[in-house]
Amino acid sequence: MSLRMLGGGVIAVAEAGWIRMLHEGGPSATAPGLPMAQLDLRPGDSSSHYVVTAVDVRGRLADRSGLQALAWPPGHLISIQVTPVTAIVKGCTDGPHAITRQGHLRLRSSARHALGLHAGDRVLLVAQPEYDRLVIYPIPVLEATLQRHDLLPGSGDRA
Repeated sequence: MSLRMLGGGVIAVAEAGWIRMLHEGGPSATAPGLPMAQLDLRPGDSSSHYVVTAVDVRGRLADRSGLQALAWPPGHLISIQVTPVTAIVKGCTDGPHAITRQGHLRLRSSARHALGLHAGDRVLLVAQPEYDRLVIYPIPVLEATLQRHDLLPGSGDRA
């Protein structure tokens, strides 16, 4: 069984291929639907580190705490893989890039352009020590994802 708040006191209950709508504690409609995946709401034991930081005009990410969580010192060799929506930075022994002498990550211009990043834009950094990687998410990607799943305040109120 899976529960989902739809707003206005409406709760969708998915069970065995059926979706039941509850309003103010009582059923209001039942309709067949696709089975819904269970949502695991238990707190995780992830060692991931999350931080929002700004990108400067030369691609430097202002916050260094993600790099510190990964124990990447200045000069640490890295590779940067850009996808349509993220940049994945991995520590490696023969990487073409490195953490700056001041201990910052600098995104090359081609990576910034591919992600649509400009000076002053903010990104979410997710440092994952267990995978020795840092994933960079532009804020518009996060907003679009949250809106698509109606998780932003007011996103379900559109007509």
